[in-house]
Amino acid sequence: MKPFILICLLILSSYTYSEVNSSISSIKRIAHAGGGYQGETYTNSLEALNDNITKGFEWFEIDFSLTKDGHLVCIHDWKHTFEKLFHFETTEKPSLETFQFLVKQVSPYHVCTLDDLRIWLKKHPKAKLITDVKEDNLGALAMITKHIENFQNRVIPQCYFPENYPKIRQLGYKSIIWTLYRYSGNNQNVIKVIEQWDKLLAVTMPPHRAEAGLGHALLKEGIPSYVHTINTVEELHKYTQEYAITEIYTDFLAPLENTTFLEAEKPLSENPLFLNDCMATYSVDGTLYIPCLSLSDSNQTDVYKVYMQRQSPEFIFKLDLKKIKYNLTK
Repeated sequence: MKPFILICLLILSSYTYSEVNSSISSIKRIAHAGGGYQGETYTNSLEALNDNITKGFEWFEIDFSLTKDGHLVCIHDWKHTFEKLFHFETTEKPSLETFQFLVKQVSPYHVCTLDDLRIWLKKHPKAKLITDVKEDNLGALAMITKHIENFQNRVIPQCYFPENYPKIRQLGYKSIIWTLYRYSGNNQNVIKVIEQWDKLLAVTMPPHRAEAGLGHALLKEGIPSYVHTINTVEELHKYTQEYAITEIYTDFLAPLENTTFLEAEKPLSENPLFLNDCMATYSVDGTLYIPCLSLSDSNQTDVYKVYMQRQSPEFIFKLDLKKIKYNLTK
């Protein structure tokens, strides 16, 4: 008889997301500041966009600041981030021309301008842009409507204050994310506000709001939620499992297309085939890959718990060990 592992896949949450709000299933992971690139964050660069779109990201948050002459460029701030990217301090905003010169001659990255993003979005029709405007949000979003083709379907603006939500809608944007990092109201105020809105895509929050229960409250309202910025698998599981957060902004945790992540716990038997922090993937074509599986000398059946995100109902299947890719690392 061939040895096999009996694996029980248990639902993470008692909520059935598709029954609560169909929009939740369409929510995608967001690459923060274009996503991390070669270990660096906040580059907002073409290199980051090109690298992370190959890793499965389709939604990209980009930071926007205004130059001295009123043009939008992709930089978080003119102090710390500017110094990090260009290796010197500045006492004033540069003009667009100076910014482009510095990008070409000084920065190791091609930090985007709005025109760069327009061209890049044309080359990547599935990609969407999530804005994080650091000053004059309404003015910047109006500028974007004139520069980005089909902006209604390609750009998801972030709203910072409730009074600006209808104004952003009036600009023609179809999908809006309310991000809370500038909002001073409590979680109860958040729920009261969104009850008056329609077509809100999601609410984004810092970790402390999630830990205070806002994700659960939003789920009851049928509103998807994000938390930022999450860069470890442990944090991902903590916020999606324990705090009912739908998805994350991240620098480095790439979404693999058509792949569900499984986290293997310590085996229920005494024979520890799985190493600590083993991460397996189960794809829709039926392939299970357990990269840190080591084999036992025994032909006995061992039972393991693994958690699978947003899959229902609970089910059990058998695996032939001879068909599993594995290594013997201990």
